[in-house]
Amino acid sequence: MNPKKQNKQESTIPESLLTRLYDSTGCMSYGTKGLLLFYVNDEGTPSVFSNTSNACIDMALHKLVELYMTQPQRPNDNL
Repeated sequence: MNPKKQNKQESTIPESLLTRLYDSTGCMSYGTKGLLLFYVNDEGTPSVFSNTSNACIDMALHKLVELYMTQPQRPNDNL
């Protein structure tokens, strides 16, 4: 599996739920819709689902993950 993007057909999360999550993001008229979802699938494999309205949003979400991963984790953080 390519860790960058997962094909929607391979996802163990129902398509209707993924669509609802995507529809809850950003604004279509401004082209700011998108999400990156990290989860463990039914086989116990870490998985990533990505759906964005354009390449700029895709890059912004990937940069956000990069920034999050480089922050020192505080003891009280659960994530």
